[in-house]
Amino acid sequence: MIEVLRLGHRISRDKRISTHVALVARSFGASKIYYTGQKDSSYEKSVDRIVSEFGGDFSIEYMNSYKKLFKNKTVVHLTMYGAD
Repeated sequence: MIEVLRLGHRISRDKRISTHVALVARSFGASKIYYTGQKDSSYEKSVDRIVSEFGGDFSIEYMNSYKKLFKNKTVVHLTMYGAD
């Protein structure tokens, strides 16, 4: 099972980035995306609408603290910025 965590969502700045993260996660077979930062009901509705329109088993959940996710899970860190 693949689940994705999006850290630090900001409503005013990250609409496209966070939606893109969800779409990519879904296309690579993830079953769920968690996000932290600002709770954004329009982001959640957008992801739910995509799932209802195109099908599949994918959900979104807001979390105040991501630390409890790291218990009993294998964690892989990915970044869109790359490394030098």
